[in-house]
Amino acid sequence: MSKKSKIMEAEKFASARNLETANEFVQAIKAYQSVLKKNPLHTGATSRLLILYRKEKNIQAELSLLKDSIKSHENHIEQEKREWISEHKKIAEDSRPLAKMLGMLGPNELPNYEDEIIQKWQRRLNALEKRIKTKAIKKTTAKQTKARKAPVKNKPLKKVNQSK
Repeated sequence: MSKKSKIMEAEKFASARNLETANEFVQAIKAYQSVLKKNPLHTGATSRLLILYRKEKNIQAELSLLKDSIKSHENHIEQEKREWISEHKKIAEDSRPLAKMLGMLGPNELPNYEDEIIQKWQRRLNALEKRIKTKAIKKTTAKQTKARKAPVKNKPLKKVNQSK
């Protein structure tokens, strides 16, 4: 990323932050989205956007952003690991047996790396998915209970003429 584009990104982020503090959430959301469109790894914009979605109670947008951000960050980290290994083949080959023995390699033979931000987002994603599942179960249960408790409407009985 060039110096000019970094400056422009920082200015867009600052503008979005100003919009947010002015309680102009719709414009702030658009500004943060524009920052993320150019740089999907911008953690500041992602974090602020997640907060705004939470304030706006836009669970679907929050879920989508969490999934996309986690995936793009994990892909970026994996790419960086592969690049490091290709640049430092000798060191990587020498340390691989020890790393394997210590359980420091993942299933793809790359070093394990746990990013704090990704873990935080993953916890939030799990909590949201659990909440959605719980709401769905409660809705289904409420509908079933309502259907069982619904009064049965009986037709009024016809009066029988009792003439002698």
